[in-house]
Amino acid sequence: MTSDITELYRLEARKTLAMLCEFLGDRSEAEDVLQEVFLRVQRSWGQVEDKSKLAAYLRSTAFNFARSNLRRRSGLAARPLPWPRGTRRALRHAARR
Repeated sequence: MTSDITELYRLEARKTLAMLCEFLGDRSEAEDVLQEVFLRVQRSWGQVEDKSKLAAYLRSTAFNFARSNLRRRSGLAARPLPWPRGTRRALRHAARR
């Protein structure tokens, strides 16, 4: 499992970090979110049935966690934040792979 997580990180961390940086507007916060997301993915590794969709699972988890952080930070917990332009389509496309 550890080598699988390492490989997932090697393949997906840069793209996921770029998405988070763009969405959050803060590289430091994006790095924190990325680290937390990889810990969550590692903890739930055995529950993921289709390992071929891990990249999509990782990005959707990262995006949802980042949205939650933004809500907490801005006090908008009761109001949903909009999806960044093109994100829904990109997530649907990644989930189909």
